[in-house]
Amino acid sequence: MWILIVLSRGLCGIWLLCGFCWPEKVWAEDNIARAWTTFRQEDGLAHNVVTAVTQTPDGAMWFSTFDGISRYDGRNWQTFSTQDGLPGNMVWDLVAEPNGVIWAAMSGGFVGDAKQAIARYANGKWKGLDTPEALFGRFGIRKFFVSSLNQ
Repeated sequence: MWILIVLSRGLCGIWLLCGFCWPEKVWAEDNIARAWTTFRQEDGLAHNVVTAVTQTPDGAMWFSTFDGISRYDGRNWQTFSTQDGLPGNMVWDLVAEPNGVIWAAMSGGFVGDAKQAIARYANGKWKGLDTPEALFGRFGIRKFFVSSLNQ
């Protein structure tokens, strides 16, 4: 599945390549005509501003947004927020491990006296991780850089 994220003034959303295209058909390498489908907040996306996209081994697409994280399995949306264990809803980046574990970087929040700007999703639950002040920065953690994945 091809994904194009459009973030511009007045036009925000996720455009997925999947059926008939406007204004013209697009032909993929498999010679099947595809089209753009737009998903927005009304469709189940947590927010119309998407900051990162990743895919897990089960084929689900994960989207970080300005108001939480959304998971799309091709049919259904599931949205995660602070009510589901995220330290904050302003999520900047997502990384998926080969085993399906998701890491999220965010503006963060507080749990007691601890700042948390990293969250880990495993076994169906989000868990915020205490983040050292030196890493937290002014806006939390904005981006993950993956140097290698051990499999």
